[in-house]
Amino acid sequence: MKGTGCYLSLGLALIFTLTGQPQIPKDDIQIQPVKYAGLQEIIRKYRGRVVLVDFWGDFCVPCKKGFPHVVAMHQKHAKDGLAVVSVSLDPVDDPNSQANALRFLQKAGAEFTNLYLDEPSSFWQKKLGFAGPPCYYVFNRHGQWTKFEAQDDAPINYEVMEKFIVERLREQ
Repeated sequence: MKGTGCYLSLGLALIFTLTGQPQIPKDDIQIQPVKYAGLQEIIRKYRGRVVLVDFWGDFCVPCKKGFPHVVAMHQKHAKDGLAVVSVSLDPVDDPNSQANALRFLQKAGAEFTNLYLDEPSSFWQKKLGFAGPPCYYVFNRHGQWTKFEAQDDAPINYEVMEKFIVERLREQ
């Protein structure tokens, strides 16, 4: 975990709205291309909720292995105020990457907001502060964030991340 208690130095000036996250029927799962500014705007609508932002890629084996944990957390905690936003970081210059990401999301049952960051990797690496996925940001109800990312030989501990999310859900 890094960045605990920091207000969005990422540049994601996230001021969440009190709207809920709709449950998307599995057959209607889509992926929406966005620029960085669009990502900021989409996340803003979740003001007052705990938000898990999953930066992943179809090319990333650990991301795909961990994705069922994200889906399960959404299913288990959405009723308590958890909003999930998945953000594919697949290469924008690959014409098949968006379609491949969408197939994966549909198969995984990603019934939440799914985005495809339409920015070059050099841009998002600088803006978001990590070299590659998997990487997760958990925002509390007040916009403070904590980053979870794999370290050299230490994969993401989804149990620790879920416990952290549950603690944030209990806070007002």
